[in-house]
Amino acid sequence: MTMGGTPELFWEEGDSLAGTTEALAPERRVVADADGVDTWLEEKVGDSLRTVGLYDGTTLELLFVRPDVVTTYDEGDFEDIAREMGFASALTDKHKERVYEVGDLDHVVRGFEEATMVRIPIDEHRGVFFSFDASEEVELPTLVEELQSAVDPEFR
Repeated sequence: MTMGGTPELFWEEGDSLAGTTEALAPERRVVADADGVDTWLEEKVGDSLRTVGLYDGTTLELLFVRPDVVTTYDEGDFEDIAREMGFASALTDKHKERVYEVGDLDHVVRGFEEATMVRIPIDEHRGVFFSFDASEEVELPTLVEELQSAVDPEFR
């Protein structure tokens, strides 16, 4: 998905979004090595995990989308979510750090009736986002800290 222009998604109509993107051609991937971030989150969050993605400021790669979530949204919806959770929000991170003067932005959480969405910036343009069922009790600060220590995706 491309910021500011027509988003480029890493699947084509008819492709299954469930599972990982490992089968995609290397030139279509945003990361050289996801370092198991999707598997790690599945182990920690369990069946309530809804989505896992990595973004680099211009492109989004969905590593995991739970099958029932796939049927809830269409491709345009995923584009909007990616823009909102990743790219658009990332543009204001440095501004927020200056305004609040409480250190570097560690993570952003958005809670909804059915899902909780988390974005973890790695640097100014790259990061991880994931979502899980709102009914799942997750100790987010601990999970974020453990994730940051456990995985280190290698972007292209």
